[in-house]
Amino acid sequence: MIDNNILSTLWIQGELDEFTKLCLESWVNLGYSIDLYTYNTSVMESNHPNITIKDAELICKRDPNEEYSPQADLFRYNLALKFQKEKKHYIWIDSDMFLLRRFPNDINIISSEHTKKIGAFKSINDYVPNIGLLQFLPNYNKINWEKILERCKNSKKEQNSNRNNYMKIFQKEIKGLDIIVEPNAFCGISWANWKDLYTGMSCESKFGMNVVTDFYQLINLPSVFGLHLWRNLKNKNTCSVNSDSLFHKLYRINQLRLLKVFVPTYRRKNLLETTTVDYLTRSFILKDQIYLVIDTNDNSYESLDIKKIKCPYNGIGRVRSWVLNECDIINHGDTIIMIDDDIEHFINSQNQKVYLDEMLPMTINEMEKRNCYFGGFPLCSNPFFLKDKYTTNLVYISGAVQIHRIDRTRTEVTTHLKQYEDYHFNIQYFLRDTKYLRNNRFAPITNHYNPVGGIVETYGSLKKRLEDCKVSGEWLVNEYPLMCELYWKKGSARVPPSYNIKLNTYFTF
Repeated sequence: MIDNNILSTLWIQGELDEFTKLCLESWVNLGYSIDLYTYNTSVMESNHPNITIKDAELICKRDPNEEYSPQADLFRYNLALKFQKEKKHYIWIDSDMFLLRRFPNDINIISSEHTKKIGAFKSINDYVPNIGLLQFLPNYNKINWEKILERCKNSKKEQNSNRNNYMKIFQKEIKGLDIIVEPNAFCGISWANWKDLYTGMSCESKFGMNVVTDFYQLINLPSVFGLHLWRNLKNKNTCSVNSDSLFHKLYRINQLRLLKVFVPTYRRKNLLETTTVDYLTRSFILKDQIYLVIDTNDNSYESLDIKKIKCPYNGIGRVRSWVLNECDIINHGDTIIMIDDDIEHFINSQNQKVYLDEMLPMTINEMEKRNCYFGGFPLCSNPFFLKDKYTTNLVYISGAVQIHRIDRTRTEVTTHLKQYEDYHFNIQYFLRDTKYLRNNRFAPITNHYNPVGGIVETYGSLKKRLEDCKVSGEWLVNEYPLMCELYWKKGSARVPPSYNIKLNTYFTF
């Protein structure tokens, strides 16, 4: 096991609390291995291959007179000393630190927190080091851990009445070191705003602190690696957890973290930003998970701080097929989301806005239960037709948002069509797997036939796209005569009149 991928943490109490379970899951989701030290090895066990239970007594004896926090401070100092002597890569992380993304493993790191800039005990410094996240490379020896431990041993108990004297000793010893990172890296939500973490998605700056007040913005900053959850303050104070709070949404982030989201897009940067990107952000899909699939000659997206993949093919059918079957960042066993670049939001049967963090976990779980490898949602702007049920027959799944569970042992699903490619995917998945899953509870609100960018621009005009509807539709009907039919659909305020495809929902083998 590689040392620079192992996180060390300590749990002193009995069974793990929900804070720690939540945080450990976030670490594992990012690919870290964990050495979980405990003084209760007899009651602590791990069934996860990336979590190893270790005896804390072998590092630092448990002092029954010490409270949890001071004991944890002594433990991490002793462990740091051990790693320093053995010239090993040391990473310490508090058990209430939620990780949003991996942090660099080739630099020394000491985390920090905001300081008061106005009022009593204000500081001339913007931040002060803390010990929530420590990382020291194997040959780093600028910290005298033996001196720190000796000073902790000789400090008087009354000096540690507020349980932070051992950290103050550490802070004095490291004064002047240039490895202290800014608070946003791991403590973007300050101790003064701890309650906002549990009650909403924003905060107001207190004591003149320079904090990011919009939590949606905060968690998507590439320089923000973790969130300290301030468990000690939460446990000491009465505070209910709001279902719309960031803390509550961290569970959804864990559920969604392993997904890869692909957005095929063509010359619609502004529309993409105001619709799909904003919708993904408010659905707690982190920017690290999003990949824009763009044309090799399209440079209009350069200013967007989102990962981009250049596809060698043109036409939405070929692009989607390339993503599914040839894109080298997709692996066997992945679950990927394919989403259009103009999604405003989704609605439910009560015509309420719904976000992906609610829709995707329940749909993917049901797909796994029913052994389905393709899933999604209907295309229906009228909430009356949305129903509280799943279906697995040959019903239309919109190309607006599609879920693909990648199984490289199965036949590839691919299409050459620029129009009705979603119907072609529907038919091919059904022929291959004899079923797929549609969640009929939700439907997208999108901008069909937008003449700016997208599919229309690849055709050259809306007229040419509509002409291809007939050509592509006739090809599908000739290829799959028992599974679909072509018909003329009247126009509406949202879409022009055109040919359309209807699937045979009664088709069976």
